Amino acid sequence: MESRLEYLATPKKDYQRLQDKRSVYWLDKIPQQWPTVCVLTPRQMELSQPKTIYENYKSDRPPIWPVTSSAMNCNPTPRVMLLAQAKQVNQNWQPDRSVYSEVSERARTAIASPRIIQLSQPKSYDSVDDQESDYRIQSARALAFRRSLNTEASPRLLALATPKDVPKEYLCERPVQWLVSEAVKNAAATERVIRLAKPKTRRELYEGFDPYKISSAAKHTTATPRLKELCMPLPRKMKHKV
Repeated sequence: MESRLEYLATPKKDYQRLQDKRSVYWLDKIPQQWPTVCVLTPRQMELSQPKTIYENYKSDRPPIWPVTSSAMNCNPTPRVMLLAQAKQVNQNWQPDRSVYSEVSERARTAIASPRIIQLSQPKSYDSVDDQESDYRIQSARALAFRRSLNTEASPRLLALATPKDVPKEYLCERPVQWLVSEAVKNAAATERVIRLAKPKTRRELYEGFDPYKISSAAKHTTATPRLKELCMPLPRKMKHKV
């Protein structure tokens, strides 16, 4: 009998039948058959089956059924008679108030007091009052203007009012149109520049291109000490064994 460790070491059975494990496919045409084929596991097949009806299940009773003679001639008990009584309305229950409220006779014959009559009057804006308020506003503004002419700013206000200087190393924006030098106009591209200017040619996937092919130079390359240092995990994220 296998041990617990041997059972845990056994690899999990793959039910998906994957032909390849690529996550991205470079395809120019839709293939007739997808490379990845998914198959349900036995447990999934079992869960996909519809639920069977319980063997002791009884269908619903028909709405009309015969009543036995004993049920017709039986006498109800006091408890059954009590439960058969309709539920009484709560004694504190009140019906909904009508949408149309009724005005009492006292409210109809009431006489308003002088204070209520005074508050019910709309506000009156006379032309004389408007002219006086405008005159007061203008005089207040003139007085404030005359005071501001004789006011001297503090050194702090003068320092804050000074505009910010432009840094010495600031460069203005380059104009949209600028002159091209004669050296650039007469320059000749080197062979290296011409070779780098050509677009990279690559075959399509259906022509035999393999995007996962690794070059021989990449296989024989060695990482620099700096790359090895960057590949190491951060010390603060490493768990130290006790």
